[in-house]
Amino acid sequence: MGASCCSAEREVANLNLPLPEALPRTYEPLKDHEDPNAMNPLPEEEEPIDKSMHKPLESVAKPLDKVPNYSNSVTRSAQDHLKPYDIETSPADASYLELGPHALENGVYVGLWKNGNRHGKGTQYWRDGSVYEGRWDNNLMNGKGRMMHGNGDVYVGEWRNDQKQGKGTMSFANGQVYEGDFSDNHCNGKGVHKWTDGRKYEGDMKDDKMHGEGVFTWDDGRKYHGKYVDDKKQGYGVFEWPDGRKYKGNWEDGKQHGKGILVSADGKETQGEWKEGKNLNAEGQK
Repeated sequence: MGASCCSAEREVANLNLPLPEALPRTYEPLKDHEDPNAMNPLPEEEEPIDKSMHKPLESVAKPLDKVPNYSNSVTRSAQDHLKPYDIETSPADASYLELGPHALENGVYVGLWKNGNRHGKGTQYWRDGSVYEGRWDNNLMNGKGRMMHGNGDVYVGEWRNDQKQGKGTMSFANGQVYEGDFSDNHCNGKGVHKWTDGRKYEGDMKDDKMHGEGVFTWDDGRKYHGKYVDDKKQGYGVFEWPDGRKYKGNWEDGKQHGKGILVSADGKETQGEWKEGKNLNAEGQK
């Protein structure tokens, strides 16, 4: 019979295997007079960056002990509803000079300076109660920031050269809210405007007015989808009533005007002519 497993284990154990060669040394042993720390010297400390070159001239910006209180009753009310705003940071901010309040010709500034200009993250206070918190580029508001105007309106969004430019949200003191595109400091492009009574407009904007293609809805179920010019229905559009009736046709100065089709609640269509909102074919219907 073959050898048992136990005998096989004994055979393996009795094998005269050669020992591995000694591992080579990877370092030389220290001598008695050598400092062990010399092998891993500590990194040299970096010299602090001289930021004095960024300090503004006192003839332009005079240091103050604290920020004056420029607020008014409207801005204080708006401030009560605002959460703290986190200004975006940039790695380059570390190289700029940070200073406390400095009085300027048009208000007070607290934040970063570069070559004597407001640059990086900072906050500006105006005498009318307006406050801007955000990014600056060579004395101009650039990047993202929040502006609380002296009348209580609050804008949060993108800026370019001191103007609202790009995406943003304007919360008006009267409770209205616009969210969308801005250019040249105005609502321009596409956006959504909401009123406190439930009205809502979604569409094209030009210089803060509904202008172009849009959809306007009312809280009671009415709906208009069509063209606008200067905040008024102008051109072709469809108006729907909550009971199912529709008007499909032309508009002028916000009223049905010209040829159109009136659709009844049961789907029956009647063509007609309208003038300044009145159906000339069936007086009293709109």
